[in-house]
Amino acid sequence: MEKYTPHYDLALIKAQVIRLGHRAFTATARESARQLELSIGQMRLAVCALETRMLYKSMTTYADHRI
Repeated sequence: MEKYTPHYDLALIKAQVIRLGHRAFTATARESARQLELSIGQMRLAVCALETRMLYKSMTTYADHRI
């Protein structure tokens, strides 16, 4: 099943990432970024560079329609 409605407001997510800084990311995300040699600033830039058109749809799983 294809879903074309976003689950989250991208503008709100960007605002939270800017406001919270490193606290916007989970420890796992920060560790993975560290392994990729990405700084928190680079992580923030990557999130803020996202545009709605880049996230055009999501697919549900057959096992669990709530995902």
